[in-house]
Amino acid sequence: MRFRPCLKGGQNRMPNINRIRIVNFSYNHDSRHIVDETFNFHGGEDALLNLSNGGGKSVLVQLFLQVIVPEAKIQGRNIASFFRKKSQPAYIMIEWKLDGGGGYLLTGIGITSAEAVEGEGAKPRVRYFTFTSKYSAANPYDIMNIPVVTRNEGVLELKPFREARRILADKERKDPYLVGYYPEDDRNGYTRRLAEFGISQDEWRNVITRINDSENGMEDLFQKYRSSSQLLDGLIIKTVEEVMFKG
Repeated sequence: MRFRPCLKGGQNRMPNINRIRIVNFSYNHDSRHIVDETFNFHGGEDALLNLSNGGGKSVLVQLFLQVIVPEAKIQGRNIASFFRKKSQPAYIMIEWKLDGGGGYLLTGIGITSAEAVEGEGAKPRVRYFTFTSKYSAANPYDIMNIPVVTRNEGVLELKPFREARRILADKERKDPYLVGYYPEDDRNGYTRRLAEFGISQDEWRNVITRINDSENGMEDLFQKYRSSSQLLDGLIIKTVEEVMFKG
């Protein structure tokens, strides 16, 4: 079965996805473990995730969504269900190619079980922080070199959740123009930073998440909106209005 996720931004204002990196994430009852995988979209080319039924397409899309809309659900599934009884965090990152030769923006999330941070007996939920990094070329804080994960003689070394938070918070204090660190309780700060680059959380929450919320999401979309005007009036304009008049 071929599956095409709606992950690519518009051509006018939203930057295009260049690369996605996943570090230390397991699913399908831990039978599949992504140690460190990078998906290259070559500056925004259309792409397919070609996996068989049950291969984890919707899981991967839900994981990608966490970077933009933390704790986003797909098909009613809570992201916390993937992190129960796990002591090590996962890091998910999206690198965007900015318009007009503006370089790249890295957006990322470090996510772990609440139990790993708060101790045994914590509620079954996740703890997370988000971060950004802007660069024009290879950089110590780009998608491949950011120090939340390092390689020592070929061995992957994952920074614990608390240490990764400290590293990014310290870097933001030293260089706030290039690196941003946003703890879980600073969601508005992260939202504003994304908006500076034309990345709308509401668009991802109301459009992209909705399209990917079922196995037949694209078919359902075309069944509901059979013409360009129906799509414009019923989905796009509605989402734009919500963004414009929010708050």
